[in-house]
Amino acid sequence: MGDASAFDGTLSKSGADQADFDLSSSTLPSNLTTNGSTPTCTVPTTYNLNIIATPGTREQGSALTQAVTVTCEPTTSTFVSTTNVTLSNSNRSATNGTTIGNDIQVDDFLHATGISGQKVYYEMGCAGNNGGIGNGGAGYANAPLIGWLGKDSNSAGYVLGNGGTTYNYQAGNVYTAGAWSGCVAGDTIGVLLDATVTPMTLAVQVLHSGAWGALSTARNVPSGLTASGTLVPTADVNATGEAYTICGNTGCAATPSGLPGGYVWFDTVGH
Repeated sequence: MGDASAFDGTLSKSGADQADFDLSSSTLPSNLTTNGSTPTCTVPTTYNLNIIATPGTREQGSALTQAVTVTCEPTTSTFVSTTNVTLSNSNRSATNGTTIGNDIQVDDFLHATGISGQKVYYEMGCAGNNGGIGNGGAGYANAPLIGWLGKDSNSAGYVLGNGGTTYNYQAGNVYTAGAWSGCVAGDTIGVLLDATVTPMTLAVQVLHSGAWGALSTARNVPSGLTASGTLVPTADVNATGEAYTICGNTGCAATPSGLPGGYVWFDTVGH
């Protein structure tokens, strides 16, 4: 076998996505890097290209081609594509598109595995139901919902509730009415998970008409939700046309800032 370090030929690239990448040098040693035009992906995206090694004056034979596959995964909170849900706004907004209105779980692509011992915050824009309100809400899950958010021990959240007026905290199939102030189209829900206490607690605050309201009473999160060590921000879009917009970092945050002291953005914790 020859010594690769003795290769004096040239390197080049080809293929469908080669324009998104650069070679740091056309001779060895060389690294494959993304170029300035490569966009940040909002869904898992696969790029395919070829690296071509053309022999130099000291080598014999023809050029060799090596296929390369690069997978880009989102590093900020975006929704996963879900049946009967329309994604928009770079996959940060999810709208229920059914004709009758059913609870549909829409998960963040990011799954947190390093939350223990931290206070974590994300925001969910409340787009309501065709300008009004629906029955869904926001929270966390670690498995497919059985019916709706909070109906089992693997999810918990603050929802608008029956008729969009009961404003429940739902967890472990226990429903606490009047647990928060609810939201209407144009509001933002700040979701606060405190993982410094046992059991962990969940609370919300709502930005309405440019001002953040009072923080709700922190409620215990069921052990089934935290047992796996993986927590996923989740929206329950119930009514036809109901929509939510997720944000896990300062770049998309509401104004004025709702990040409480001592909390960190969800996108910054271990995933």
